[in-house]
Amino acid sequence: MGGYFTKSPFLMPHLVKFHMMKNSNEKSLERSMEAIIWNELVNDGRSVFLYYSSEIGLYWAFGLSAYYVDHVIEPGMAYSPEIKMPAVWLNKADVCELRLSLKMKEHREKNFYRFETQRFIGRKGYDRWVARVMKKTGYKQI
Repeated sequence: MGGYFTKSPFLMPHLVKFHMMKNSNEKSLERSMEAIIWNELVNDGRSVFLYYSSEIGLYWAFGLSAYYVDHVIEPGMAYSPEIKMPAVWLNKADVCELRLSLKMKEHREKNFYRFETQRFIGRKGYDRWVARVMKKTGYKQI
């Protein structure tokens, strides 16, 4: 799964390809992408989904979850053309700060977290935010 990054002082160019699962064979990567897309399609603006990549030690949020995160802290931004969604990456300190505004709902496996927001974020302004992320990361929409 490829991505374009901003705010990445310690990420080397070879890490532009990021992986959601430690065991990222093609089938598990495809399942991961499907789960991310599904979670964000059904997200009603009251959930934040975080995915941990042990390979690079970062947490990721996509779509509406990423939009919420960007309202609370200043995460690194990326765009995933495979998932066709903006993404934000967070380190452990960022997640600790973010959790102050969230309530844990689900923690399956050590690489998936679902939180409930304490305030509704909704989709108002989401399209403008997506355009801003795409511009900031240098990704051009076709």
